[in-house]
Amino acid sequence: AMGGIYQDMGEIHHSYKEALQILDSKYWVGIGGILSQADITAYKEENFYYPPEKERFIINATISGSFESAAKAALEIFEDNFEKRCLKPESRYHLFMAMTGTIIRIFQKANLTSRDVFGKDCDIYDEMLNSKDLYQLRNKLVNIYRALCEKIAGNHKNREDKLKDRLIACVESSYSRYDFSLNDMAE
Repeated sequence: AMGGIYQDMGEIHHSYKEALQILDSKYWVGIGGILSQADITAYKEENFYYPPEKERFIINATISGSFESAAKAALEIFEDNFEKRCLKPESRYHLFMAMTGTIIRIFQKANLTSRDVFGKDCDIYDEMLNSKDLYQLRNKLVNIYRALCEKIAGNHKNREDKLKDRLIACVESSYSRYDFSLNDMAE
């Protein structure tokens, strides 16, 4: 991958960033060999940018309940594709489906349903698809990640509280025993 040529040494970091972007794009474009920025530019109109590593990061951040990390990564993808690129409508739809698919995978991985998170059954695809514009779609995306992270964090807290209560009950019921040990608590 070759980044652009810059006259000033202070702009060499732009070339490096372009080369990294070319390497990321290489997998989506499907071209082998040496690529330059000019080779990739033609594909920007038709292909969206959503690398698998970024999707995995978003899923893991959400599953761990880290709203800030998950939302930041999802919004980077959203802004890079919907605001910075001139994607064809078909490509925008494919990106939309990929981003919505990520949300569905989070629901599955967290063993949650829309009723668990939103208090009602809803179709995430329809919910996102019914956005009037990109601004509303962006807000729905953020709100869905917020709701998922809050629910997941709440579930973690509930599990921790239940475990703590069980441990306290075990200690209270067995504390007077002379042979009480950590092995008893582990059971």
